[in-house]
Amino acid sequence: MANKPVALTLNISLETVKWNLKNIYAKLGVSSHYDAVSWARKNGLIE
Repeated sequence: MANKPVALTLNISLETVKWNLKNIYAKLGVSSHYDAVSWARKNGLIE
């Protein structure tokens, strides 16, 4: 899902979405949405 629909759905600012994604990526040791999905698949969080 793109950042803008996430912000609208959660009723938060687009900058808040970007900030949280940046922090999540840092904790996972990845740098993109694609890398985060790959990490989740590799670690059994999604199939």
